[in-house]
Amino acid sequence: MTADEGCPSELYTIGQVVERLSSEYPDVTHSSLRFLEREGLIAPERTSGGHRLFPTAQIDRIRRIKAWQLRRLSLEEIRSRLAAADQLPALSALADEVLELLIAGRRRAANRIILETDDAGVELAVMFDGIIRPVLEETGDRWASGAISVGQEKEISSFFRDIIAHLSSRHRQIGQPAGPVVVAACVEGENHELGLAMITALLRQHGCVIYYLGPSVAPEFLIERIQVREPTAVLLCVVQRVLLANLERTIAALRATSSIARQPRIIVGGDGIPDDWTVEDENLLRVVSLPRIADVVAELDQLIGAGNRQGSSRP
Repeated sequence: MTADEGCPSELYTIGQVVERLSSEYPDVTHSSLRFLEREGLIAPERTSGGHRLFPTAQIDRIRRIKAWQLRRLSLEEIRSRLAAADQLPALSALADEVLELLIAGRRRAANRIILETDDAGVELAVMFDGIIRPVLEETGDRWASGAISVGQEKEISSFFRDIIAHLSSRHRQIGQPAGPVVVAACVEGENHELGLAMITALLRQHGCVIYYLGPSVAPEFLIERIQVREPTAVLLCVVQRVLLANLERTIAALRATSSIARQPRIIVGGDGIPDDWTVEDENLLRVVSLPRIADVVAELDQLIGAGNRQGSSRP
């Protein structure tokens, strides 16, 4: 099949790019993408007939540009940041390097790579999907195979718990967030929290008011925070399938609590939830299961009405 006959799965037409990004950046249009191309900021591929095709890397580049425009960076500032980012090695290579440094116990060197990548202007979502998530997944695989010890796995997890919090602080919004209130927690017994921590960091960047409760939250403590914070939505994470019953108990306890004045929307996610899992609930119970953290957050934007993007406080 030629490019004129159809678009390969890893390439997207200009119309598909606009559709893909419109929920995140409503000002992305055909003409705005053509403008970025004329300015030399993006470089889509071309079919033999001259039609533009965008690989995923170019779509991520557009996201980065639009985020900088929201922060009111000039075209020259954006051009300079893109040039610095273009000098970086591939994110997959950086992920490999960070993992080996952490296995060797060289936390400071690993920290420097991540912060230098952030300083080059790589967006937080891209950092999460391109470096941190792959390192965590590979760490889990090596631990499962016995290639690294339990202690090494815990050290690496601790490192990323700190770095996610630090990056989240670096990318915080200017002033007080004005978006929906969200309470987020892992269900009781679930200690795998880093995926949820990354999601909430991005939602906070998008303007949500986040109350993050962390790992293994018993229903009574979750309910108490819901009573106090009165959230629009509650995010519940389950990574281990054996804890699915705990999720169901949490939902039942929350819905049975008469002292909650306005029942929040419940959104659940995690590898522990089967595709065919359902629970009777009339208040938009939704399972979010997408391959990229950035896509999960885009979906959550739609579900909870986030997307109040005023930009981060970083210059």
